[in-house]
Amino acid sequence: MEPMDVKIQQARTNIEAINEIKYTQELQNLMKFREYVDNVLYEYVNSIQHLMPNIATNAILHTKQELNNRHCYRQLVDTLHENCFNLNQNPYLFRKLQIFVNIYEQMRDSSDADIAVNRLIQHCNRNVDSKYSQIV
Repeated sequence: MEPMDVKIQQARTNIEAINEIKYTQELQNLMKFREYVDNVLYEYVNSIQHLMPNIATNAILHTKQELNNRHCYRQLVDTLHENCFNLNQNPYLFRKLQIFVNIYEQMRDSSDADIAVNRLIQHCNRNVDSKYSQIV
């Protein structure tokens, strides 16, 4: 290999290493954000668990109930969007919206639904870092 070719190959290797570091950091940031969202939602569900005594937190987080009360569901999703995380900026959250279906399908009273919405606002105000509200 000629000296010029060696320099070109070294430059390519350096570029590949820099790109690998960049994409590794990007992946780590995305995974950190997802873990953060999961923790925020887990803590929120725990905070309203007393409103749904017949179902465990993990069931709310991981099952798929049928949506029957669209108004209540929409109310919670809008609250999440306005007070916690911008859904348009955070597509990962679309996977998590089922949690809100599960919450409302377990509510016994409309007053419980109001409590759940108010608790979500409080929870987001206390626990959601604004730097995470706009992350993809």
